[in-house]
Amino acid sequence: MRGAFFFACRRGLRYSAAMAHTPNRLESNWSQIKPRILAEWPQLTAGDLDRTEKQYDKLVHFVRENYGGRVDIIQEASIRTTLNRILAEIEE
Repeated sequence: MRGAFFFACRRGLRYSAAMAHTPNRLESNWSQIKPRILAEWPQLTAGDLDRTEKQYDKLVHFVRENYGGRVDIIQEASIRTTLNRILAEIEE
């Protein structure tokens, strides 16, 4: 959030608490997507999902960590594609 503060100050904008946090798609749909994530990746636990703090990048990290394999861009792209598909289905 520090970056947002400096950007706002540089632009002459007032920094407010409203600027401090904007929910992401994952966070906005968390109650609906959480069971779908657990179904898609059954090795993840509810505790793992709680530790992601509803953050997309942390979730990708936990999936990669729990499912092993090569840590490369192809695996990450596959995880992100699956998450985006689930989110799109929920948001319809």
